[in-house]
Amino acid sequence: SFGIWHAFQGYWRGLNPKGDLGSNYRTYTNKGHIRPWEAEAKEFILNTIADEDIHRYYFDFYRYLRSQSVDMTKVDNQSALECFTHGISGQVGSMRAYQEALQGAAAHFFEHNTLHCMSSGSDVGFNMLSSNTYRNSDDYFPKLGTDAQQHHIFVNAFNATLSNTFSIPDWDMFQTHGPNPEFHAAARSISGGPIYVCDYPGKQDFKILNKLGVGDGSSLRCQNPALVCEDTLFTNVETCPKPLKLYNRNHDIIMLGLFHCYQHAESIDAHYRVSDHPDADKQHYACISHQTQEMHIVKRKKKQETSLDQAAFDIITCAPIHDGVAVFGLLDKYNGSAAVETYGWTEEGFFCALKAGSRRIGFYCKRKPKNVSVNGRSKPFTYDNGLVIINSLSKLHVDILISL
Repeated sequence: SFGIWHAFQGYWRGLNPKGDLGSNYRTYTNKGHIRPWEAEAKEFILNTIADEDIHRYYFDFYRYLRSQSVDMTKVDNQSALECFTHGISGQVGSMRAYQEALQGAAAHFFEHNTLHCMSSGSDVGFNMLSSNTYRNSDDYFPKLGTDAQQHHIFVNAFNATLSNTFSIPDWDMFQTHGPNPEFHAAARSISGGPIYVCDYPGKQDFKILNKLGVGDGSSLRCQNPALVCEDTLFTNVETCPKPLKLYNRNHDIIMLGLFHCYQHAESIDAHYRVSDHPDADKQHYACISHQTQEMHIVKRKKKQETSLDQAAFDIITCAPIHDGVAVFGLLDKYNGSAAVETYGWTEEGFFCALKAGSRRIGFYCKRKPKNVSVNGRSKPFTYDNGLVIINSLSKLHVDILISL
């Protein structure tokens, strides 16, 4: 896929009304500063396409982009529309006209594949019509220090408390060669939003990229937006030595994320319960840590304790136990249970179908299996205190049958 990033108004201060493009549409001129948070913001001339012509503009623009093999767009500067329309056109009517034009053209030419960016104003949120992937925070800043990276994750997590009710929160791009790259990658992996990077070509860290996706090129994403656990929701984890705790799910497999966002260097104590996810309804779960690969069988409400260093994280996969077996998925991935497509007991044994892309596929089995087959062929496996690890070289799809 190839995407184009552009401003909502065509360009940052609008289109040149005397240019070849701008002269084709009715425009009006205003003055304002679209970066009002800057201390010495200057007023600039802002050229705005009139509401009556914005539908035609977006149709023409996206038809051209599609003819050049563009597949999607990321549309910035959306909440700044108020600066363009102030005192001339009604903010509510203009935002609706612009969103209808943008989303209609994106639906027609890109199958709804568009990201809303710089869009955290309520007037954008009220106009999520046919596309609703919504930038959930301020920018990712690769030139700032660790505290800024922690703050980015903290803000995205808490903003999603509201934005998840009307959108798929987008936690923004990041760099696998930038600051605290695994901290960002792990957060994106369970965020439920899109996962995309802005790496400099040649500087990518493929060890991180490979932990985010599978062999068919798709990323491993949770079903829903990640939310802050209830016991963290009213705690400022930037100023209190407690972890940011997130919950999500893949099927009935619970995903818990622990993130050190405390704005100090020292390590902090952390704990989790499977019941931190409000939908966890089984009595016992098999839980495995991404960082340590240690597995425990726990009761739903049993507290599990750990610790986190500065800007460190862990992702805990909590799989319900079905008649002595639980599925973890791809152990080498941050969110490996997202690769699981279906599983359950059959007359022949415990069956699991999942996307491939990892050499290590994990299960919990109460007793050692008699045989494990992968894509119809018997395969060797290891068994250690209930953890079954199967090595697979398949690149696209794996069907596993465990006979006990």
